[in-house]
Amino acid sequence: MALRYLQGTLQIEIMACPVLLRIKKHYICEHYNSETNMYPLVFSRAKRAISVLFLCLAAAQAYGQEHHFEYIGNHIYLEAEINGKPANLVFDTGAELIYLDSTFVADRGLTFKKVGNAVLDGAGTDGPSKTKIIFGEVSVCTGGKVYRPEYSPIINLKALLGEHADGIFGMKAISGKIISIDYRNRRFNLYDKLEPQMTDGYKCIPVSFQSRQILVPLKVTVNTQTIISGNALMDIGSGSGITLTSSAAHRHGLENIAEKTSFESGGLGGKSAGYTIAIENADIGGIPVDATQAQYSTDQSGSLASSLYIANIGNAVWSRFDIILDLPAGKMYLKRN
Repeated sequence: MALRYLQGTLQIEIMACPVLLRIKKHYICEHYNSETNMYPLVFSRAKRAISVLFLCLAAAQAYGQEHHFEYIGNHIYLEAEINGKPANLVFDTGAELIYLDSTFVADRGLTFKKVGNAVLDGAGTDGPSKTKIIFGEVSVCTGGKVYRPEYSPIINLKALLGEHADGIFGMKAISGKIISIDYRNRRFNLYDKLEPQMTDGYKCIPVSFQSRQILVPLKVTVNTQTIISGNALMDIGSGSGITLTSSAAHRHGLENIAEKTSFESGGLGGKSAGYTIAIENADIGGIPVDATQAQYSTDQSGSLASSLYIANIGNAVWSRFDIILDLPAGKMYLKRN
């Protein structure tokens, strides 16, 4: 799930004045339009490049932050406060930003002055959808830190995940940290530095962090004739297991498998569909996953139709492991829990 702002255009409206931003490596505005009598908005590239981190609690550790999370419906929920209101945020490695649920915003009486429109991409075949976006007025306190995102989209999240979901906590604010996830003990920790003893008993796997996405090596053995290998998207915001993209499925002829069961699910990009099939085994970087089933998508658009990776891996798989992510070093450490 991502806002479309790295390629193409992003339509934003602020105070009823539409401005078209063409964003590539930097944040640039179109020149003044004399016909519409509009002036361009100028954004600082430095401000767009980082999320400002402030101290929230005096007792917070300088070296590491510890979160105790709830695990509901194969999703990690972090306790937080949004503009002083208690909230439960879904941690999502497949998302970049901090998103707010529309019902949560309305029920808590949160109001914002700097609100615009944007286009949101995600899993599903409905294509890009329009959403409201808040500029610089959201304050999120979690784990002893305050995050002030430059912009926060408003989405209808509860319709997808249920009443417990008040928002999404994405990767942008913490991608430079060491991220440790202990599913069994419900601990989510952030560190500034990876100490050698932290990875005792773990296996190191190379990963890449490209275009706000974590890609990991995956091999799926469907049968002796069909072995699918390549990079897969690490999506801790998904409650599913291994879902092969429609592009990978077509390349390997999975539509010719006779024994399969259809499925349909919903995402921010609309409905997604495909089939569940039996597989012999799967592994992530050589570590067995003990999976006997996988899904493959039949979507013709959206993230599950991507040719940039072969599959999406969700929490039904990741919850079997203790995980340490060192994205700046391009490494992930896994240990069975």
